[in-house]
Amino acid sequence: MIRRTVGDSVKVLSLLALVTLPALIVSVYAPSGIRVVATVTVGNGPLEIGFNPSNSETYVGNLGNDSVSVISNSNTLLTTIYPLVPNYITSPRAITFDPVNNDTYVALSTQSSVKAISPSTNTVIATVSTGGNPRSILYDPMNHELYVAALGEVTVINATTNQFIQNIDIAGEPKYMAYNPVNNDIYVTNTGPNSCSGCSGADQVSVISGATNTVVATVTVGNQAVWATFDPTNNDTYVTNAGGSSVSVISSSNSVVATVTVGPSPYMVLYDPANHDIFVTNHGGSSVSVINSANTVVATVSVGTNPTYMVYDSANSDVYVGNTGPGSKPGSTVSVISSSNSVVATVRVGKEPEGLAFDSTNNDVYVSNYADGTVSVISSS
Repeated sequence: MIRRTVGDSVKVLSLLALVTLPALIVSVYAPSGIRVVATVTVGNGPLEIGFNPSNSETYVGNLGNDSVSVISNSNTLLTTIYPLVPNYITSPRAITFDPVNNDTYVALSTQSSVKAISPSTNTVIATVSTGGNPRSILYDPMNHELYVAALGEVTVINATTNQFIQNIDIAGEPKYMAYNPVNNDIYVTNTGPNSCSGCSGADQVSVISGATNTVVATVTVGNQAVWATFDPTNNDTYVTNAGGSSVSVISSSNSVVATVTVGPSPYMVLYDPANHDIFVTNHGGSSVSVINSANTVVATVSVGTNPTYMVYDSANSDVYVGNTGPGSKPGSTVSVISSSNSVVATVRVGKEPEGLAFDSTNNDVYVSNYADGTVSVISSS
């Protein structure tokens, strides 16, 4: 069972002091010079992580103590936004950046809302109610609106005014989303209630028109659709089916044009602009599948146990993969895959690496370590 698709239970961790520690963690295998250059202690259970290029700061959602930590690009802890009524943070589950107003948006699962954080003051400047248990946020550059996937619906927010626009009914349990700039549609994966196959809305992708904010198509895919991403090379959207071993490929005309067999329990899917390939973490195994624009698996790369999240490093065209490991024995490595689809480094980080973010100003990769309340900073320079 995939821990990040079914249940997502909150873990109880001990309280950690908010201080910055020296970089004591070393690489396991990194002949290319890729290494940890700093370890920053944040709050309990850091999970989601996002970079804001307007202030060159990284935002970390601490699921275990309901806070957001802010890290500078010199790798020091700047501040932590704590629970503070009325602008308190509760169970941060998703973080995204708006390139127009430069605000950082954080979805709060237990409060059913989204907080907007100002980049100049790092304070909450707006709170917008959403559907229950919001899981992900997507920015639509065409209409300057935010889409928030929640239980049974997607909430639409005006990013200019930070005001609620509407809720769009989606059967079942929406998870993640992808934006298609060709047709201005938003693709919403849906695992169904309790992530069960055959339940209402399960194994589907709902397609929302960005022009009308209505569902214009429902596409049947594989078992337990989880992640989605858009490929600008062939204009297709790729969807992982976590309940099996496949990726569904949806064209811009909203029909499945291919089903690609990958490893067990595929979770995240990522587009690599350097080689125009699609990377898929096979969470049920220890590999990453690489799919080309012709929808053929061209490589299967061995990594650590239970790979989950990834990030693309535009400075060296590498893909960083967090190996979370099983719940009974958290992993502690990040595999680095080059554009030639081979592992060029295995870097030792903290326990249970989850979220990853790339800082385009210092070219570092930030890794949230869920089980020990730290963020590892990896440099390739």
